[in-house]
Amino acid sequence: MRSLKDWTFQMCGIAGFVCCAIALGALYFNAVNHNAFVGVAVPVAIVALAAGGIATARARWLWTSGRGNPRR
Repeated sequence: MRSLKDWTFQMCGIAGFVCCAIALGALYFNAVNHNAFVGVAVPVAIVALAAGGIATARARWLWTSGRGNPRR
């Protein structure tokens, strides 16, 4: 697996979106099951949101440094 340093803007953006979707899915799954899996779903959601935030911050940094837009 490639390190986060080698990821492109598109990879970081998609990873951030997917991680946030996983977090929302875990919380939705927990709500549908009446908090039966709160001990597992909430930590999964927290980790997924943290990973999504890191990937999104990296994508933003790539964009502002000029390496995120291949048309420049």
